[in-house]
Amino acid sequence: MLKQVEIFTDGSCPVIQTRRLRRHHALPPARKTFSAGYRLTTNNRMELMAAIVAPKR
Repeated sequence: MLKQVEIFTDGSCPVIQTRRLRRHHALPPARKTFSAGYRLTTNNRMELMAAIVAPKR
């Protein structure tokens, strides 16, 4: 049987800063949070990166 995981993602892009943030959360039972920053990117790209990387963690 496959393990069920619930993942929430947030790719933010503050207007003032040039740094972008990718954050993804896996909820119980793991309760893990991961984040990473990138330069010269967009919030849309970070949203997609979070959705792609989170299941691999």
